[in-house]
Order: sequence, then C-alpha cells, then structure tokens
Amino acid sequence: MLRMRRAAELGAAPPLLDEVQQRAVDATDPVLLVRGAPGTGKSLVAVEMVAAAVARGVAPEHCLVLSPTRQAAAALRDRVTARLAGTTSEPLSRSHQALGFGLLRQAAALRGDPTPRLLSGPEQDVVLRELLAGYAAGDAPSPPWPVDLREALGTRGFRAELRDLLMRAVEWGLDAPRLRELGEQLDRPAWVAAAQVLADYDGVTALSRPGAYDPAWILGAAAELLQDDPEALARARDTIRFVVVDEAHELTFAAARLLRTLVGPQTQVRLLADPDSTVQGFRGADPRLAGQLASEWGAGEPFVLTHSHRQPAELRAAAEQVSTRIGAVGGAAHRELSTRPGGRVEVALLRAVAQEAQFVAGVLRRAHLLGGVAWSDLAVVVRGRGRTAPLRRALAAAGVPVATPPASVPLRDEPAVRPLLMCLDVAIDLALGSGERAAGDDASVAGDDADRASLRAGAEEEPRAISAELAVDLLTSPLGGADAVTLRRLRRELRRAEIEAGGERNSDELLSAAVVDDPDRLRLLGPEASAVRRVATVVRAGREAYAQPGATAETVLWAMWQASGLAEPWEQRALAGGVSGERADRDLDAVVALFGAAAAYVDRLPAHGVRDFLEHLRSQDVPGDSLVARAPDDEQVALVTPAAAAGREWHTVVVAGVQDGVWPDLRLRGSLLGSEQLVDVLTGRGSTYREAQAAVRHDETRQFLVALTRARERVVVTAVRSEDEQPSVYLDIVDPLDQQADSDDHLELLRPFTDVPRPMTLPAAVADLRRSLTSPETTPSSASVPPATWPG
Repeated sequence: MLRMRRAAELGAAPPLLDEVQQRAVDATDPVLLVRGAPGTGKSLVAVEMVAAAVARGVAPEHCLVLSPTRQAAAALRDRVTARLAGTTSEPLSRSHQALGFGLLRQAAALRGDPTPRLLSGPEQDVVLRELLAGYAAGDAPSPPWPVDLREALGTRGFRAELRDLLMRAVEWGLDAPRLRELGEQLDRPAWVAAAQVLADYDGVTALSRPGAYDPAWILGAAAELLQDDPEALARARDTIRFVVVDEAHELTFAAARLLRTLVGPQTQVRLLADPDSTVQGFRGADPRLAGQLASEWGAGEPFVLTHSHRQPAELRAAAEQVSTRIGAVGGAAHRELSTRPGGRVEVALLRAVAQEAQFVAGVLRRAHLLGGVAWSDLAVVVRGRGRTAPLRRALAAAGVPVATPPASVPLRDEPAVRPLLMCLDVAIDLALGSGERAAGDDASVAGDDADRASLRAGAEEEPRAISAELAVDLLTSPLGGADAVTLRRLRRELRRAEIEAGGERNSDELLSAAVVDDPDRLRLLGPEASAVRRVATVVRAGREAYAQPGATAETVLWAMWQASGLAEPWEQRALAGGVSGERADRDLDAVVALFGAAAAYVDRLPAHGVRDFLEHLRSQDVPGDSLVARAPDDEQVALVTPAAAAGREWHTVVVAGVQDGVWPDLRLRGSLLGSEQLVDVLTGRGSTYREAQAAVRHDETRQFLVALTRARERVVVTAVRSEDEQPSVYLDIVDPLDQQADSDDHLELLRPFTDVPRPMTLPAAVADLRRSLTSPETTPSSASVPPATWPG
C-alpha cells in the first residue's frame, strides 16, 4: 500500500546557540577559524553565519557556503534557504568543483565560447584506455614504462592507478615537464612515463572533446582564469563577498589555491573544521590546509566549540579514546567537550560473518520494533564497499529495508540495462541487414540515414538469426523474465511446432530465430512463449524506430522501453516494497540513468549515430555519477562508508566488519605508481616507510572516528573472530578489556563471544514455537519476545 506523506519542513526559526557558537556567529573579523569535534554544531554555525551576515546588510546573492561534496552542498543549500525564508538568484551553497565550473562557464558565456562540460569518470577511463592501446599498437611512441609494469598496462587496475597519479599531479599544478623533472630527480621512472601520458591526455581531450574539463582540472583551470583575467577576478570578488567553508578539513590543494585567488581584501571568510574528521584523504584532502589559509589571511585565535550537542557522555568517552590515537593538527583543545549524560556503546564479537550479519539485523529490527526508532534513523557503517553487498543481502532477507547505494558497476552492466543494450544492438544489425556484430557502422547521422534508405529498399528480406547464447541471455534477463523451467518448456514448444511444420532445426536455432521473428506469429504458441514474444516485440520496436529519419539513441531506446511493457509492473513491485520491490527500484533507477546518459550524449554530440552511443556506453569500464532522479530512501536503513556518512547523523549506528587488516587497513595507498609519494614530495612531508605508514594509520583512525560519532544515542561495534579473521584493535580502544592485575590467565585477554538472539521475524518465531512443540523438554527461546509486546 502506498502512503503519501508531506515532506518535513525545515524550520526557519533561529536556533538556540551555546555561548561559543553565538560569539562565533556574531564575530565581524575579516577571517575566522572555528574548530569543533563531531557533533558540536559546525554546520549549524555555518548556516547562522550566513543569516547573521544577511542581517548585517550583505545581500544573500553575495554569500556563498562551500562544501566538499555535492550531497553536502545540497543539504546545506536547503537549510540556508529555509533559514533565510527566501530564494536567491545564485546558489547559496556549492561544492568547490561547482564553484570552479561556474566561474569557467560564466567566462565562456561572456566570450561567446561553447558551454564547458565535465568529463565523467567513465570518459576519463576510456581516454586513458585508448591512449594505452595506441601505445601498444605503435600508433604513437610508447612511454618508457619500467619493465615490471609492462604486463599490467592493459588492466583496469593499472588505469585506476595511473588516473590517480595524474589527478594528484594536476591538482598540485604540475604539468608534464615538471612531472618528468621530478621523476628524473627522484629516480621514479614511472613518473617520467606518466608525464608523457599526461601530455598526450591533455592533447587528446583538447582535440576530441573541446570545452571538456577533467574534474581534477576544474579547480586549477578556474584559479588560472582568475589569475590571468583581471576582469573575471574583479567580477568574482564583486559577486562573492562572504564565504563560509564548511568542513574545511576536507580542503585539497587545488581548492585552497582557488580560495587563495578568489578571496580579496573585501571578502569575509569563515573556516569551520575538525582536523580529526578528514575522510577525503584518498582524494587529496589535507587537514592542515584550513589552519594554513587562516594564518595567511591574518586570522586571530580560532574559536573552539566546547559542547557536544549530538553525543551523550558514553558515546563521547569512546570517541575521545579514539581521537587520542590521531596525530593532533593545530592542537587538541577541540577534543575536550562538555555534554549531556546517557548514551550506549556496545561491542559484539561473533563467530562468523553470517552470524555477524544476523546480529546486525537483530539490532536494527529491535531498535525499530521495540524502540520505536524509524528505519531512516538507523545506519550501518562499513569500511569499504566490498562488505556492503553480502550485508545488504542478509539485511534484506531479515526484513530490514536497506537504501540502494549509488551504482557500483558500470551502467552497461546493470541487470536492467544490459538486455536493452543487447536488444538495441540486435535491432541495429537487423535493420542494416548485417549478420556481423561490427562496431562503428554508423559514425554519423548522415551514415545512419543512408543505411536506413537501403533498409527500406530491402525491407522484405528475412531477418538474420542471432546466436543461441545471446537469445538465452535475453530471455532469462529481467526483460524476458524466463527461468530455467520456462526456457525448457519454450524449447519443447518451439521444437513441436517445427516438427509439425516439417522442419529440421534444433532448439538452439529455433530460439535464435524466435527472438528476431514477427511477434504476431509467436502468438500462436502457448503461454510458454510470453518471454520470447516480449523480447521479439522490443527488438521489432527498436528496428522500426531506428528506420525512422532522424532517429537518435534516445528515441530508439524510448520506443523499445515502451514496447517492453515493463514500466507499470516494475512500478507496482517497487511501490509494494520488500526484496522484490528493492530490486525493481534499482532496475527503474538504472533505466532512468540510461535515458539520462542517452539524452546527454545526444545533446553533446548531435551528429553521432545510435551505434556510436552504444559503443560509447560499452567502452566504459567504471561506474559514473548521475544527476537523474533516484528512488527515495526516506524509510530505509542507510548502509554507508565513512566518507558517505560524514556530515550526517542517526539515532543508532552499527559499525560493522571492524576486522584486523580491514579497519585499519595499513597498506600504503598508491603503492604501484607512487601517487601518495608524489603528494608527500610536494607537501614536504617525510617520505620514509615509517612516516607513510603512520599517515595511513591516522587516516584510518579518522575514518573510524567519523563512523563512531554519527550516532546520537547508541553505537554498536561488531567484529568476527575465527580461524580466518581476527577483530581489530579498535574494539579494545572503544571497550577496553578488564583483567585482574595478579592474573596469569591469558584467556582473560580474549573477548568473550556475544550471544545472538533469535531474529525478530515471523519465520523465526514459527520455527521457535515449532521446536518447542515437538520437543516437550525444551521451552521457547529465552530471546523470544512475549506475545503481548509484539508490534501490532
């Protein structure tokens, strides 16, 4: 049943601030640095600083709040707009990259140049792959790669390492000659080779994608624009007069460089930071930059927020135990806080990963059913995405609604998108009368139209069959919806009809022919043929749409989607909820993302044909971000990493999978091509192995601290101890073990296992009662909840 509820309104009334917060808001210094631990209200202070500036006479259009991510910027934009009780002509909150892109777009519009655009992650990967393939084929002189790297040049992992190195170099303002010089000075041959790739990458993107900017180039290009164009600098400074940098501990060198250029004598700046909470270190964030900028701009003593508004005493005590393991940046005064009593910190040690997932599901269901905590006020934080998939499946099986994460696979590999792309490929091949699966047959719309003319001339030709493997893939995909039993029945039905007609084709040949056959003729078959009729209808719709003059990828895909008839049933399943509903939600999101990609491709490259789009999408090996609408996750449990959890809070947080070697993961980052060593050289930090490992340990502890400090009332930290896995040292930091001083029993050093109560699900309750009935000697599980207290 669908329930319609009005969205919660953001209150616009002035909040009650504590003494230090109020002094920071009322301060009129040109530059101000505010430090505060998690939960001390830094983002609230940022919003109130804008409101106070507007009250002092600064126009809202001249205020700007900067955040490290697009999601954080959107959340702050809503809060600031509600606080000011009005809208503005310019966005009040932006990410650093959005600010840089806005400056470049404004300059291009004033010059009459084409509107710039951002290169997506998949597009960057394609450019690098084509460059490396060109080197291997001899199309261009190959960079002098070290011998031990040559076997890895064609792998996706190597491209990821190379892209990371190039992004770090560009963020620090290094061009190809300077990177080559550093490589020669420090005896890093991989940097010398990467310098050639960087030069070629710049040339290729400038020629093949004019007006396109790599995300790593955006901030540097915007800073160079302001430095080289006095009019652009004057225009930007006149527009932006009050800047609030929220989460300034996530500043990168490129973002700091842009701020140094943008901020002028008349610009007021507010920097809010917590050096212990940096989670974007893998993207080049440096917690020292906020203090450095404040010193350069002549800021006085920083304001230190001293009261924790989020965490009660027990949670704050655990956070303090963790924060002391982090190297202090700019002092440790912000770690000493007053707070309210209360809170619960629990540590659970389980015997297996499956048992851990069951325990986590039980914690969440009890908090929701017995504690009355909304699903949306519960969260599970894990170290990396590698542990999210099995945990998500276990939670869904236990009846815990889990928010669907952003795409973790390329769009082409989404289960709902893959069959549509296969059908599109088949439809194009059939329309062009080609039996081969060649790429690039329609390099332009003009070529498409010529092919369509030949298609109409020979429209009576028999459709060519496809491979049996492709037919089976299409029939068993979400588009066809057939299972193994249905497929076997379909083969028998096709074979029976073939024998009656006097034919001799086998079932594979019949399946291949049926997919490209006329759907009307397939109606003579029984209900077993519903899957092949649907696929054949989609293929025919794609073929007919492709034959229309001026057809684009967007129009052909839309015709195929309409012909599939899946929009309504998938919508009904998504609204019904449950495991099937979550899968339908994800499938619909993927289809919407496909249409978004097609629309963007057509708008950007209107002269390119349908097959060009197909090859463009298939060439992408990495997932990309998308701005298209997604299914809402209002009443679902968040399953996130520390980077995604930063800036958010929940009533109860489970920090799961805290294993030795996983959290902390002390492996040195960027070890293949030395991207981290490049940053160390540019920042002047020590580059010894011990110092590098210490930096990694501090980064890992910062991420654990962020995960631990997202809760308002309760934190549960879970880990597994078995023959294959051991718990992390973080468990003992959060909950130290007690041992008698005069005891020699080493077993006391081992944390006892946690009992896992029976799941609070109907199948588990039935099983428990059935066991009690069949075994008179036993009583119902002690973990059972009395029926009088059952919800509903």
